[in-house]
Amino acid sequence: MGVYTMRRLLETAAEGQMIPKKYRLNDGSIYWHKLYFALMPGFMTKYSLPGLGGYNLAHYLRKPWEIFEDYGREVKFFWQRGTRGYSDRDVWSVDWFLTSIMPSMLQQLKRTTHGAPIGVGMKRWYKKLDHMTETFKIARQIEDYHKDSRKLQTQFNKRMKVFVRYFFNLLD
Repeated sequence: MGVYTMRRLLETAAEGQMIPKKYRLNDGSIYWHKLYFALMPGFMTKYSLPGLGGYNLAHYLRKPWEIFEDYGREVKFFWQRGTRGYSDRDVWSVDWFLTSIMPSMLQQLKRTTHGAPIGVGMKRWYKKLDHMTETFKIARQIEDYHKDSRKLQTQFNKRMKVFVRYFFNLLD
């Protein structure tokens, strides 16, 4: 049975009041999202295919051809990152990409660094690197939660000055 046919069947059933009230909105129409999760087995909505974190298994049950499209895109992005260091996906949101990789890069630099900038001792340099790591974690909070918090933005702006000051010293 196709998706359209199933939807039409459910709409017909809804007109005959066969859909329970908890799956209806105030105007009497069906709350499709809630009904979908009630009808699908839990594992189908909880898990996704390896390497494809965006959609759950139920999505691919409905549109199986998208498995190949999505894996094809993942291979393309993998190749692009290997050849040029970034992929088209990374360019879609450069700020998100940088806030996702910078904290771990700065922490690795802290673990493997062989020296500190002139005039900055090693202990102080480690603190500066931790400070920069926190800067990008704050940026990620602002991005992920779309917070317009002036407090977070102010913290980010102040902390970013340290990153800019030591930008040319971020080497092993």
